[in-house]
Amino acid sequence: MRLVLLLSFIFAALPIPAVGGEGAGSVDFLEDIRPILAGKCFPCHGPDEAKRKGKLRLDTSSGIFSKGSSGSPVVAPGKAGESLLIEKIETTDEEEIMPPKDSGLELAPAEVSTLRAWVKSGAEWKEHWAYRKPVRPSLPQVKDAAWIRNPVDAFVLARLERAKLRPAPAAGETTLLRRLWVDLTGLPPEPDDVRRHLEDDGPGAWDKAVDRLLASPQFGERSAQSWLDAARYSDTTGYAADKPREMWVYRQWVIDAFNVDMPFDQFTIEQLAGDMLPGSTASQKVASGFHRNSMQALGNNPRKEEFRVKGVVDRVNTTGRVWLGTSLECAECHDHKYDPFSQRDYYRVFALFNNIPHYGEGYGVYGPRMKVPLPGQQASLDALSSRKAFLEDLEGRRLRELADVSYDPEKARTLVAKAPGARAAWRLSGSLDATSRNGGTLQLHGDAPKWVQGPASLSGQAIELDGRSALQAGRDERLDLTGSFTVAAWVRTRSAVADIVSKYDWVAGQRSFVFGIGGEGDKNGSPGHLFAWVSASAAAWNGGQVHSSFPINDGQWHHVAAVFDAGKSFKLFIDGELDSKAKLVDKVPGQVAVSSRNLAIGAGYTNSEHPDEFFLKGSIADVRLYSRAFETMEGLFAPAARVLAALNKQAELRDEGERALVRDFSQSADRRLQEIRAELSAIPSRVKKLKGTEVTAQVMVEGKERRKTHIHIRGNFRDKGSEVEPGIPELFRGSDDHQAGDRLAFARWLVGADNPLVARVTVNRIWQRYFGYGLVRTAGDFGLRGDAPTHPGLLDWLACEFVDSGWDLKTIHRLIVSSETYRQSSSSTSARRESDPFNSLLGRSARFRLQAEQIRDLSLSAAGLLDRRIGGASVFPVQPGDYWSEKGQEKDSGKWLTSKGRDLYRRGLYTYWKRMALYPSFWILDAPTRQVCSVSRSITNTPIQTLVTLNDPVFFEAARAFAIRILSGVPGGVERRVEEAFLIALSRSPSAAESAAFSSMLSDLARRYREDPQAAASVNPGTGQTPAGAELAAWTLLSSTLLNLDEAITRE
Repeated sequence: MRLVLLLSFIFAALPIPAVGGEGAGSVDFLEDIRPILAGKCFPCHGPDEAKRKGKLRLDTSSGIFSKGSSGSPVVAPGKAGESLLIEKIETTDEEEIMPPKDSGLELAPAEVSTLRAWVKSGAEWKEHWAYRKPVRPSLPQVKDAAWIRNPVDAFVLARLERAKLRPAPAAGETTLLRRLWVDLTGLPPEPDDVRRHLEDDGPGAWDKAVDRLLASPQFGERSAQSWLDAARYSDTTGYAADKPREMWVYRQWVIDAFNVDMPFDQFTIEQLAGDMLPGSTASQKVASGFHRNSMQALGNNPRKEEFRVKGVVDRVNTTGRVWLGTSLECAECHDHKYDPFSQRDYYRVFALFNNIPHYGEGYGVYGPRMKVPLPGQQASLDALSSRKAFLEDLEGRRLRELADVSYDPEKARTLVAKAPGARAAWRLSGSLDATSRNGGTLQLHGDAPKWVQGPASLSGQAIELDGRSALQAGRDERLDLTGSFTVAAWVRTRSAVADIVSKYDWVAGQRSFVFGIGGEGDKNGSPGHLFAWVSASAAAWNGGQVHSSFPINDGQWHHVAAVFDAGKSFKLFIDGELDSKAKLVDKVPGQVAVSSRNLAIGAGYTNSEHPDEFFLKGSIADVRLYSRAFETMEGLFAPAARVLAALNKQAELRDEGERALVRDFSQSADRRLQEIRAELSAIPSRVKKLKGTEVTAQVMVEGKERRKTHIHIRGNFRDKGSEVEPGIPELFRGSDDHQAGDRLAFARWLVGADNPLVARVTVNRIWQRYFGYGLVRTAGDFGLRGDAPTHPGLLDWLACEFVDSGWDLKTIHRLIVSSETYRQSSSSTSARRESDPFNSLLGRSARFRLQAEQIRDLSLSAAGLLDRRIGGASVFPVQPGDYWSEKGQEKDSGKWLTSKGRDLYRRGLYTYWKRMALYPSFWILDAPTRQVCSVSRSITNTPIQTLVTLNDPVFFEAARAFAIRILSGVPGGVERRVEEAFLIALSRSPSAAESAAFSSMLSDLARRYREDPQAAASVNPGTGQTPAGAELAAWTLLSSTLLNLDEAITRE
């Protein structure tokens, strides 16, 4: 008897489907048959052509229903006895049986029976729903059409009516408003927002609220939080060392992308291959940081190739989950047993990501990086670039006009004498005073000035220097030439080495510019030859030099000039002519460094604040500095009489030479042109200042030579199988044999017209945000083992709407939150819960605990502490105890340096995310560590979570500040203050019973604290305007109570 019972239990437990009668149709192809074929038959008769035996495929309907070489069908539906498949698996001939005895793939008896039952029942073949391209279905007919606000409701109501159920009534207005704010922005409405909404009873009030919140910058922050889970964003590298890695610029890109409503196809392409786009911008390269979020080991790790491979594996798996909603992981080691992805398919995708240099170096964790402007500064840089182009065009037009300018003769004579337009000018004709507005009076270091006859064209004197004396200007920032410039002078000397004009002291690390003779004895200089140096850095040489092709130290007067056009050219002019054979050394820098040395004339500097070296012995006159690069010396070198004659002639009577002379002179005299050029010259320094605050972005870069990719036998990277080329899985290749040979082509294929998954997967995750679960509950698995959609028509309709809208994310968000489905109450009856316990039919709204970041943000918002600045680097809010030290994380990460000021109260999104020691309250409230991709968060319910929201220093500080906010900001009695506290914490007014209960609570607490002032002060020390006391302590506990109510931390 015992034996009979035992056998009955054994046979009852075997998964043998019914093969006839009423239960014959119970064998399901996708659930029962495909896993057997995938595990036991596909290795030799599957998608991998290299491994395929006998040219037979059992992974396609055309293959499994084809005829064998004998002419018999592989599978004859309903005729197991005529099917080669059944014949081969049931034979006792060891030479004929399939799978072969030595393959290690033998079928169990139950599996043989299941295959026979399937063939006998008709051999129904099913294509998985997710791998068929979505087609927009017609809207279903419903009985209660008045309930429908938009097409979403039609699909939901039709499903409910089939189940003979009704939707839940709409939630109350304040509940709906709080729900909308929390869902779209992650923050609650302020009391004034609630009041305004309740007062707006006009048509379209709800839609206006939706549009306003979708346009708010907080929408981008809330959307980014979910995406960063999927992108496994972190501020550290993971693994044991878990070293810091600057990634926040990528986070900022994500926030901005959501806020500008970047189309999802562009959003996809830039993150997967932004670096490969033609002419890719800095922003697009930053976007490619999506896959730089992979964990990374130290560079000195002896297993670094293994960890590099792990990084590539992570990129493949993440891409599969995020865009394809598919768990590709199984195919890393073998053909997928359930989903139609072979191991070869896996490594074809692997090859797309296998060409990124991503090794660490030494004790560091590196990879491709670039410097980028701080977020927001790119707009300033772009504006400066546009302004520069505008000013350059304006400058050109003004120059063309200047050739025809007319001058009053007296004014012309005065202007010629004053060197108009010069940044500074000294005639040095009997006086050391400047002839320009800038420059002041020069100081002579040496004997009394000696005046001699100047060059004939100047009709004046010059100063004679004895080789031991020099002139020096006073400290004047206007003499700091930081951009293009021209320095000119008349010189007569026989000195082999001498400086004419200098703000250059290399010994003291005060480089800027110098113009002189002989190159200060440097190896590149030649005695008696002109030279000029410019350095873009004061502390170390970073610039260019130019040296003349012939000497000028012949004791004759020469007009000499150095012309520096920032980033473009460096030229020398002698006696009005360009020295076309002058030698340029190094590159022309884009700017000139600022030196603390005052401008010296006739000498230079060597570690001294006064001219002490390279003295000029000879005469010098008419020294001029201009903050622009002259094209010719016509206006500077021409005799004054000739210039005056051209200026005094009527414009229409001037010949081309005279027009050029007037134009060159007027460039210096025209105030409007000087204003344009002054603004132009300031742009490089403004650009430099902006770029001086650049930050590091982790980016993707293709290696110069493509790495070969091999299948890893059983997932072991050391055991290489056949080589594979990059591409997409066989399932999706289609008739055009789409190859997708690189990341860019792959990204474009993902959002192409033929991909059946991406649109569905994306709208499903959006739905999950508002209902707790997606229409497919397994958001990361649309495969055969994942859940089927509860509303397949709605899923496909939304997917088609998404693509047809131009991949507009906000269109889908707006559709969902504008629907009557979304507006339902979350309350339910026992009968409803019994008929639909998991709300699969969507007959009520979802109710779930808020995520960790939102719980913290809502508390800080209620307290009036929340800093609402958008973007920026990660911050270090207060955390309990010496948490990092206790977790053993200080060795590689350093100490947790708590932020100061406003940074203490940034949104949780900006909290420093350390994988191996996640911010404690976030960890306890179920935030993921982001070591791997996460497309949905788990929600647990433990007593320790309550202790966090009661006692964590951030939450307790919020309760204190909330109490002070109420007492200092809300006039009136207890009842009025309780009402305002409810509006702040719960977005609604209290009921009469709640008001009475909380008023009584306050009274009891205040009475207790009046008896113990020391305890009251310890609860809340107060502020100057709201000192400690029994009332403040009582309100602090009431505030904490409100913030810990289930309603406060729950999305209703």
